[in-house]
Amino acid sequence: MERSISCGVLVFDAAARLLLCHASGSRYWDIPKGMREGEEPGAHAAAREAAEECGLRLAPRQLRELGRFRYRSNKDLWLFAVLVHYFEARPACAPASTPTVPDGGAPRWTHSAGPSSSSCRFFARPASLRC
Repeated sequence: MERSISCGVLVFDAAARLLLCHASGSRYWDIPKGMREGEEPGAHAAAREAAEECGLRLAPRQLRELGRFRYRSNKDLWLFAVLVHYFEARPACAPASTPTVPDGGAPRWTHSAGPSSSSCRFFARPASLRC
């Protein structure tokens, strides 16, 4: 049985923070990732997923391939990384009477102290965590 391939990208900023997205209908945060379409090259799929899930426009040539890893019993994760110098995460739901969500997920409003509420945020590595 052929294993399916999900392609994702680790997006870091200059402060070494990692961009994570909140999936609609889930309590988890995750990197932008998703299934590749047909024989789509991995970097193209990872860049497409970053655009669909958090509005980040990346050129596939910007991505550094990290490798293909066993992700689940029937799925691999083809992983890429990129350093961005500036990215303002945008809300996944447009403030309209009928909210829409990229990637076809169910609408989910996020709550924060201001207009910068978004489904994608940068998270810093805790100082106590050593790499």
